[in-house]
Amino acid sequence: CVGTRFHANVVPIGNLRQTLGLVCYPQISALYNELGQPDRCIDVSAPGFAQTLADRVTDALVNPDATFSGTPQQALDTAQAQRDAVTPRASAWFSRL
Repeated sequence: CVGTRFHANVVPIGNLRQTLGLVCYPQISALYNELGQPDRCIDVSAPGFAQTLADRVTDALVNPDATFSGTPQQALDTAQAQRDAVTPRASAWFSRL
């Protein structure tokens, strides 16, 4: 999956799909940085963007395990661990309201 918007990247990650984030908003690069997979981002304003995109998509289709530093499962595991770390604090905060 290739997406320019935050939710166009989050949903495929949650469904364990290979993703490439097209960075035109800082949220996209921040998402992949937080997941420890910044190599899944391509800056749309970078010189040679079209060729870089074509090369990365081709590489990902041929051999995704060699193309990216992490797997979709690792990205989901990281997101779930982050959620689990925040949930108790958020619950405590909400219970004080």
